[in-house]
Amino acid sequence: MTKPEPNKFEEMKTEVDTQTKAIINTFKGKITNYSPDTCSKFTHDISEEIVTKLSSLYSSNKFTVTCIILNKKEGGLHMSSSCYWDATTDGNVIVKEENEAVYIIANVFSLY
Repeated sequence: MTKPEPNKFEEMKTEVDTQTKAIINTFKGKITNYSPDTCSKFTHDISEEIVTKLSSLYSSNKFTVTCIILNKKEGGLHMSSSCYWDATTDGNVIVKEENEAVYIIANVFSLY
């Protein structure tokens, strides 16, 4: 098995960020207020769409996406993520978008 080229994720990072933001922005306009039922569906749909898009662009990578929708009018949030990986080929991108009602945060992990 051939070792992948160093810094493979660094080459993809901008595109991963761009694609993730584009997907979040398509959903952002649909969320006009925070509702646990609808936001639960949106977090699932956003995560699935990001994984599907990135997998089609980078078929040799595996992706894990976590998505959080946070009500702007309520309390705080603490979030942490960790992964054991090869820093020369793997990485992650965190994207935060918002509208008047909510914050949308997606954490995308890519493993080669």
